[in-house]
Amino acid sequence: MAYERSLRLLKPEKALLSYKAMVLIFLWRFVVIGCRVLAFALFTSQCKYWIFVVAACHWLVMICWISTQKMTFCNDEQKNTKCLETLVDMVIAVLYIYCFLNVKEGQTRLRYVIYYTIIYVENLIMTLLLYIFAHTGNSWYFKPALVCIIGGFILGISFHIIYYLKCHPNNYSEYHKSIQLCLKCSEMMNKNRTNHHDRNTGNSDANLLNDKLLPL
Repeated sequence: MAYERSLRLLKPEKALLSYKAMVLIFLWRFVVIGCRVLAFALFTSQCKYWIFVVAACHWLVMICWISTQKMTFCNDEQKNTKCLETLVDMVIAVLYIYCFLNVKEGQTRLRYVIYYTIIYVENLIMTLLLYIFAHTGNSWYFKPALVCIIGGFILGISFHIIYYLKCHPNNYSEYHKSIQLCLKCSEMMNKNRTNHHDRNTGNSDANLLNDKLLPL
């Protein structure tokens, strides 16, 4: 929540988050990250050091994913730009072990779907492996934890969707269209290409209109 609010404070052209929006962001992040931590904790309780293998694999996947997005964080005039970019990617990948932070302009809908699908599948796999191999299925805490991991994650994503549909500042801006729940894949790709072209050509008016693609 602090991340989204701070970015908006740094950009005067952006509308500030309402209290309802901040509450929904908090609930979204708290529930989703809580489910992730719970899945890690259960897995660690039985599999011990294998949790480092899981985290390392996720970290490597996130580095590869981030690198394909060609994010730019360093000025081209800086020395060792490539090394600095790689270092930043590695740090962001560590954060991605637990939560998603949008650090690139453009269509975020697809990135959210990809990221949270990976997280949800990983959480399920870790929980099912415990049930199959660690014999925790008979433990009193397994079923409540399973409900929290599966149901809680869906609840967190529901808060996420409600925030974007009902409380996102762009829904109340005269410069932006209201955010829709579903978009065609072709429309999302066109918006990405348009946003990329406008940034390269310095089209500030188009940038303002395309700013609704940011998840802030």
